[in-house]
Amino acid sequence: MQSAIKTPKQAAYGWIVLLVVYFAGLTPGANMAKVTALAPVVANVYAYDVGITGLVVALFFLLGFLLAFPGAGLVKKFGIRGVVSAMVACGAIGSLLGAIFTDFTVFLISRIFEGAAFGIMGVAGPSAIAPWFPKKKRGLPLGIWATWVALAMCICPIIYGAVSDANGILNPMEASYDICLATVQQVWWGNFIFDVLVLMLFNVLYRDAKVNLYGEDSEEDAKGFDTKIDWKAVLTNPLLIALALIFLIDELAFMAINGLFTTYLTGGGGVLAPITLNMLDATLLASAAAVLGAVMAPVFGWLTDLLKTKKWVLFAGLIGGVLFTSTVFTNILGASNESIWPFYIIVFFGGIAGGGVPSVIWGSIPDTVKPDQIPSANATVACSQNLGMLIGAVAMGNAVMSLGWTTASFVVLVPAYVICIIILLLGLRKLK
Repeated sequence: MQSAIKTPKQAAYGWIVLLVVYFAGLTPGANMAKVTALAPVVANVYAYDVGITGLVVALFFLLGFLLAFPGAGLVKKFGIRGVVSAMVACGAIGSLLGAIFTDFTVFLISRIFEGAAFGIMGVAGPSAIAPWFPKKKRGLPLGIWATWVALAMCICPIIYGAVSDANGILNPMEASYDICLATVQQVWWGNFIFDVLVLMLFNVLYRDAKVNLYGEDSEEDAKGFDTKIDWKAVLTNPLLIALALIFLIDELAFMAINGLFTTYLTGGGGVLAPITLNMLDATLLASAAAVLGAVMAPVFGWLTDLLKTKKWVLFAGLIGGVLFTSTVFTNILGASNESIWPFYIIVFFGGIAGGGVPSVIWGSIPDTVKPDQIPSANATVACSQNLGMLIGAVAMGNAVMSLGWTTASFVVLVPAYVICIIILLLGLRKLK
């Protein structure tokens, strides 16, 4: 056990570790938001339609999908400093490639690099932060950490929209190639600088916590570094498989919307849409959806405790998903350039689907497996989540090209949440 004099100093340093790890977590979110927020501007630069927009969005999640299972093993083998530094550096390389080159193939490769940290930070972040705090006081720092994606998705679209507005971009489909290229390069250079500064700050200030910092049994924490996936337990656990399937399909639909939202709002992508907002208004709506998602995550967690049920709170979240998918690209609520208030109702539904559903799913995992299977279960669900993100925007983008926004919504998006509800009612009957 550490001395009573030294422990408070070490405990205080835990907040510095939280800060630098949090900044590292912001880098993949900021890189992801570049294309989702500025999708029509980027499409103008590279001259592609909404079908290719889906591919550009999806490639960001490729490494996240591939690294989901081995993430804990990589952390154990190379250490948190080594893994996080490598992932942030990959983001910087991706931003640099996108800022310098205008070749479309190089741009696609850059998106893969930029997404490297997204798959690994979910494992590395808690593993870096938790050991610095006693078990009974980890709730606040880990709760702050849990907003690492949400904060980036709230702030970055506003920043990127402001850059496009400062360059005079109203309708990106009518803006000149030179102005759109300048906007893309400014945003990509900005992210490169941010990634490099975070990388330097992380390596200067990050420290690994000492073992048994508070004289507590560290055996439970060590399970977070489990390098073996218990395939038999995973493949024979119907509750866990049901959760993973729901998450896959939920993220398929939600990321399809998130990746194409600003394209729809600005009337871009080569497919007729009923509304043509300017880029700044479109990115503000995207940011509002992210803010509501960040709010709904703890609200739904609180509801599971208040109502003492996860299954029916998850059911409510999936109903929100049905409402979201049936309104966001269909204009059923009658939005127009002069009256965009229906979109504030729509983004409220989006907050329920995007924040509430994942919150309940992650919170339900410990209820479906034995304690020593939690790392394997988390890896399985994370893999299904990233797989859904990987294929969602591609599927929806191509559906929109073939069917139009409204029909594609009722063919791809709405059925996705209906299927999630069926899986919930049939596969999670034993979940409380």
